[in-house]
Amino acid sequence: MKLNAATCGWTYSKLRAWCKEAKTAYSGNSQQRAAIRTVKKVILPHKGRREEELPADVVTAITAELQLADLLDEDGNARKRKNAGRDRADTCGESRKDQHKKHKKRKKHVDDEANEDSPAASGGGALVLPDHKYVMAPMVGGSELAFRMLCRRYCPSLLCYTPMIYSERFRNDAAYRDVVWQTVPEDRPLVAHFCGNDPETMLAAAKLVVGSCDAVDINLGCPQRIAHSGHFGSYLTESEQDRNGLVLDIVRTMVTGLRCSGVPVFCKIRLMETPEATLDFCQRLRDSGCSLIALHARYPTWLIEKQEKEAQAKFGACGVSGGSGSTGSRLSATRRRHGAAHLDQVAFVKAQMGDFPILANGNVRCPEDVKMNLKSTGADGIMSAEGILDDPAIFGGPHDRTTAAKGEAAIAVASVGEDAAVAAFKEQRKLAKKLREIERLEALQVAAASREGKGQEGQGETDGGLGKRNKTKTVTQLQDGLTDAERAKLESKAEIIKALAALPLPVSPASQGAPRLSSSPIEQAVVGKHAGDKLSLALEYLECAARFPTPLSTVIFHVRRIAKVQLTHYQLLDAVVNARDVAAVSAAVAAAQRYESGAIEFVPDEAAAARQVEALERKAREEGKRRDYEARMIRKAKREGREDLMFHLRTGLQPPTSRDIETAKAIDGEALRMAWWKERFGQVSVLLSRCLASLVGRVRNYICVLVPC
Repeated sequence: MKLNAATCGWTYSKLRAWCKEAKTAYSGNSQQRAAIRTVKKVILPHKGRREEELPADVVTAITAELQLADLLDEDGNARKRKNAGRDRADTCGESRKDQHKKHKKRKKHVDDEANEDSPAASGGGALVLPDHKYVMAPMVGGSELAFRMLCRRYCPSLLCYTPMIYSERFRNDAAYRDVVWQTVPEDRPLVAHFCGNDPETMLAAAKLVVGSCDAVDINLGCPQRIAHSGHFGSYLTESEQDRNGLVLDIVRTMVTGLRCSGVPVFCKIRLMETPEATLDFCQRLRDSGCSLIALHARYPTWLIEKQEKEAQAKFGACGVSGGSGSTGSRLSATRRRHGAAHLDQVAFVKAQMGDFPILANGNVRCPEDVKMNLKSTGADGIMSAEGILDDPAIFGGPHDRTTAAKGEAAIAVASVGEDAAVAAFKEQRKLAKKLREIERLEALQVAAASREGKGQEGQGETDGGLGKRNKTKTVTQLQDGLTDAERAKLESKAEIIKALAALPLPVSPASQGAPRLSSSPIEQAVVGKHAGDKLSLALEYLECAARFPTPLSTVIFHVRRIAKVQLTHYQLLDAVVNARDVAAVSAAVAAAQRYESGAIEFVPDEAAAARQVEALERKAREEGKRRDYEARMIRKAKREGREDLMFHLRTGLQPPTSRDIETAKAIDGEALRMAWWKERFGQVSVLLSRCLASLVGRVRNYICVLVPC
């Protein structure tokens, strides 16, 4: 049966059906069988668009292949009848046993051809995925080489993602490649994490790392505003056109281009509008050739804003932060990075996707969460970002009960009973929970201010905000609507902050002498030296940072995250934050370790403690000002009739360049200069009187503060 060129609509479904019939019709001709296999490979990336006509370049390629193999004419079934007759003639006189052998041989041949069509096919074999049970998430400024190597000490099979890489810059800028692509042979398995919106550019960038990584990943989950302005990350999934068009084209292009190299393509996404929509998106990614999906079980920013807007239209401003069970309550929790992830949706997607690899991302704060989340979601692996930043040994904890491989001896780890350290830790968690509840009540104040501002439009509000009298009245009205317990919580914020600062540090078991043992010690693999000892972990990280040069800002960031509690207790956090080099950071951590071990007696500095409490209070005030500013900008967008309520929060956020500074300096008149500045950099406050004169050619000296103007 030759393909009828005059009547074929050249769609995926029709060509796929023809290929299935043609495999049997032309089973005796190796050239024609090869042509049929080629056609199936060419149309495979278009599987997601079954009934749409194939692109012109694809049709041209298929036509040429079929003509060479004499499979394209206006005739219909002559070849099929001829082959069928020959097949019947060939079987005449054969025993049933011989016919059965021939049937098994032909079935094996058909199965081998089907395997060649698999999205995971690479040349003549299937793609091999790296071990992906325990995974470090991609983190800008967080998953750099030094930190990856530290975490691998505690989980040798850890699959690590690189920080986000801009594909266009990576392809075009060799200097940028040297900065962002740092790895060593021991840094495996490794996934290169690319962002972008052009299929060919992303493929070209990915080809530059072939041989140095085990997979490449497409960023479809970044929620940051820079992803909105650059149109990548989660914003590629905002419109149906991009989600089912551009995104799938990127996946197909990268899968096809990297197939010969044997490099699989992964995708990292967030939840869609409904579990069914998330499942549909995952299935389309799989059908386009994606080999693994990491599902961050939180909603993208664009979806949160869309649903909040719908809630405001339906329920008013109170719908955004309403009571339990309301849409706003769910969204306000998912807006926070630390809010509960919807792991039930991961379980739903995994159940429907079968054997296809799914990683669960979210709700991993301690080693016990790893085992629990694996069990509850049924996922093939667990990805961690926040949890592994706080505890680099999180995947080497008690969730792994296997003994160490390759002859490493197992050790017994004694579980520590209830003591002063555990009590202090529980008290710390209790106070932190109270502080979060106060922040929730403060969010209600913002909602109340928004309602008041809407009612006061046209009554003296010219700058998009509330005057002091109106704001005071709003808070008073809110206080009148609260219970006595809620009002008491708001008034106790300062005391809770002071109590947190003065709380005794939970002391590690090693510094307490012999611990009280439980009746059933547990065995775990020897995967690191200092699991659970945060100060020693911080020193280990500093060793890695010395071996693999890391920016000072990144070093400070990791040391703060790993040993924040200990450094705060021993009043050394400021010394780390203000360190001018890595040696100063190491000295501060070493001093804290000596205090904790008892080698040096720690004498609290009352003045330093007061400064610490003041800093915490100042941070809380600044966060409150930011919330007030966001509420004003949303009200301003409403008054202007804008559909995008976040317009003013996105506009003017990008800091100026040195050329912008020169342009501003050249403008005569302070009023004109400030007007020009506010139009372009509305959220960036510059001290013009002190800085502009000395900033030309010296951008690093200008003072640029990202606070509400």
